[in-house]
Amino acid sequence: MMFAACCLQGFAESPGKTTVAVQCLEGDLDAQCMEFASEQAQKDPFLPEECERVAAPPVVIKLRVARCKGLGVGFDMATGAYLRINNIETGGALFWHNHEAPPEEHVHPGDFVVAINDVSGDAETMKATICMNRKVEISVRPPYTFHVRGLEREGKQLGLQLACRRHNMALVVQDVLDNGAVAKWNAAAPPGRRIQANDHILSVNGVVRHTSEMRDLVNSCERLDLVVSRPAV
Repeated sequence: MMFAACCLQGFAESPGKTTVAVQCLEGDLDAQCMEFASEQAQKDPFLPEECERVAAPPVVIKLRVARCKGLGVGFDMATGAYLRINNIETGGALFWHNHEAPPEEHVHPGDFVVAINDVSGDAETMKATICMNRKVEISVRPPYTFHVRGLEREGKQLGLQLACRRHNMALVVQDVLDNGAVAKWNAAAPPGRRIQANDHILSVNGVVRHTSEMRDLVNSCERLDLVVSRPAV
């Protein structure tokens, strides 16, 4: 099978930091690369298991990105403070980084990009930085994911401002308002399970990936079960 494959040279500068130089070629991906691509394609970590809150230093990756394949990653449309990785495309720079790097430095769907070339705190600006630069340094954190079960309105407004964009896979929390049901939930919840600005809501009452339907459920249901994700810190 023919691919616009990439020939790369990579070396680790220091733990957690890898430089990958990518040059586009037309040719066959070798059998090992094809096997690696197949393994990656079989993974669907969109809804990761609930995980404990643990310290997680970012993986910092330096990439020189070829124009023909680019970074090779699908993000939710830029909203909030982070970019959440939805998929990693075969043949792109991040695919080749994962192929060459040790497992502890792999980047996975569901991970969060928290900075690009020292730009942080604004997903739209970070995404624009990728488009404007051939050399990028990306800081990635794994997700911290938790469940909110049995969130009851009890006659209150929910008290969430949410960003919902077409083709996104998650609702992004823009603000938590005082005196709403979420504020009441937060007051009783332990710190690691409080809903906060820039959280990504991955599931609403079992519905995933369909953000319009998820938004409608948030607006209409008296009882909500949510899966929430944010970068682990």
